[in-house]
Amino acid sequence: MLPYQDRILDGFLRSEGILTVLGKSLGVQTCLLEAARRLLRDGGADARNATNLILLINTSNEESQLLLRRVNEDYRWASCRDRFQILGPELSVEDRSDSYVRGGLFVVGSRVLVPDLLSRRLPPEAVTGVIVNHAHSVGELSPDAFVLRLLRSAGGQPSRRRCFVKAISDQAELLIGSEAKLDKLMQRLFVRDLELWPRIREEVKNCLQGPTQPEVRQKCLSLSPVAVQMQRHLLNIVDVTMEELKKDPNVWLGTMDLNASVSENFEVELRQALNPVWSSLGPRTRRTVMDLAGVSQLIAALPRCEAVDFCRLFESLGVPTIEQEAPAWLATKDAQALLRLARGRFLDFAISVGANKAEEKVLHTKLDAHPKWDLVLSLLEEIIQDAAREEEQAAEEEKKNKEGTALPKPKESSTTEARMEDDDSDLEVISIVEAPPAKRSRREEASHEEETSGGSEYLEPRVLVVVPDDRTARQVGALLHDGSKAVLLDSLALYLKDAISAATSTTRQKKQSRQQQQQQQ
Repeated sequence: MLPYQDRILDGFLRSEGILTVLGKSLGVQTCLLEAARRLLRDGGADARNATNLILLINTSNEESQLLLRRVNEDYRWASCRDRFQILGPELSVEDRSDSYVRGGLFVVGSRVLVPDLLSRRLPPEAVTGVIVNHAHSVGELSPDAFVLRLLRSAGGQPSRRRCFVKAISDQAELLIGSEAKLDKLMQRLFVRDLELWPRIREEVKNCLQGPTQPEVRQKCLSLSPVAVQMQRHLLNIVDVTMEELKKDPNVWLGTMDLNASVSENFEVELRQALNPVWSSLGPRTRRTVMDLAGVSQLIAALPRCEAVDFCRLFESLGVPTIEQEAPAWLATKDAQALLRLARGRFLDFAISVGANKAEEKVLHTKLDAHPKWDLVLSLLEEIIQDAAREEEQAAEEEKKNKEGTALPKPKESSTTEARMEDDDSDLEVISIVEAPPAKRSRREEASHEEETSGGSEYLEPRVLVVVPDDRTARQVGALLHDGSKAVLLDSLALYLKDAISAATSTTRQKKQSRQQQQQQQ
């Protein structure tokens, strides 16, 4: 635990209802687990026999397993490790009821918790407290908000203290934007205290500023001219769609405008703005909201995805399904121009003259790598070269130090028989014979070869590449192993395969429809 994390925990544990917002990468999971451990420890003199019942909600299955692994590896959890449990739907009702009776800290989802609370398998008044993870994602109509309302309303009796609610988040940017957004979130969480811990806070700054600071280099890339045109078409589609959405008298978007659509949080803010009136919206308005969310995904994907992946995403939005029809904005001129530009970034139809002097369309591919890929590869090459240069300099300095500290060798006599001059002793040198070298072990022999060759073989440094999601991690991994051209060819082959399959399916459906019409006639 770092000093500023101890300060965070002091305020987090002191209050009965608090929302703590941390800056990114300040150790939100570390603070969460340490708070849980101290709450279990404070439940009694012996943590194994304590009867506290604490719920950790709004945590995904993957994150729950990660927390459990960290608990098993941390020696400080030795006394209460068996009281940290994950309650999933795979457990039977009887097992969950027995766990609730024994008490402990339970990582449980709302799909399991809501039925247990309503059926009183878990009496709401038996809950000591709740820790809300990812508090920024608790919406007005979310199941986690319903769980908090059930628990807080159960403690209304004067004879019983209400359960505590401690919420934590590291996504401060999602708590700003609309009017009173933070106040509404605190009301949903039933908390009154708020603590903010940005990276610029004095305690955090003093703790993170060590004797050696990392060297930070920021590389910026600008969109290509074609990508700028595509972005302009996307913004035109958003503008038209938002105007269509505002025609509904029940919709009030507040301060959201065209500039907000470029933000990564646009879809989340849109849903939070419409959650209170969602039940009163008509099907056409709801469909417009879904269309707007799809266009927002395209805006976010344009600078991230390479040409083939972006075109596949764009075409997938236009495929109608059983639940919903194709978006209405696909019929606009901007959508048609966008599709033409998206395909033109990696496909090109050229006119050629065949053997019979007939003009034919020939498909040409463009394997232009994403600019970010070239930048990543150049940065990795630069890091490897810098590390090799530092390794060589360190080896040269070590070699010089060894040569400077070595003792001078005595000069060998040129005669085999001599008498030592200026020596009063009776010692007479008869001959000088060099002793054979002692036999070295394999390890000593390898060490000797390294010293004589100037150092060991250079090993490439380990480089950590941080990416936003698993899909990007797989793509970057393929890029580093196979190269950009191979990645583009695989993506293009998959795209063409899907296009041929879709065209074949469409032709088959048209043929079946034509046959049915002929049979009816």
